[in-house]
Amino acid sequence: MAEQEYYRLDLVINTTGDEQTKSKLKAMDKFIEHTKKRGEMLKTWT
Repeated sequence: MAEQEYYRLDLVINTTGDEQTKSKLKAMDKFIEHTKKRGEMLKTWT
């Protein structure tokens, strides 16, 4: 039988990007809401 090999893997998770991601998602949500409101406003004009 073949021998089994084991490797160790260390993962380091950086949390500094978490705040940046939250900020970008919040900005995207605001943009989507603003776009929805503009779309509704245009519907009333036609």
